[in-house]
Amino acid sequence: MIKKRHLSERLMQAVRQRLDLDETDTSKDDAIRAMKPSQLVRHYFAWHLGSTRWAADAISIVSQAYGLELEE
Repeated sequence: MIKKRHLSERLMQAVRQRLDLDETDTSKDDAIRAMKPSQLVRHYFAWHLGSTRWAADAISIVSQAYGLELEE
């Protein structure tokens, strides 16, 4: 059995809405779970803040603060 990636309901709802779905529409959840982390972050910030630019800034700031080098 393939284990499904767990994402918080808060994140799932934001990404669903960003994809023009109702926040409770689970029809695309497998595709959402298969997204790269950067795609999820971009969708989340774009939904809540109106621009994917915020996502790039957030990824950069967090990776710098934690000393991480992110790869996709």
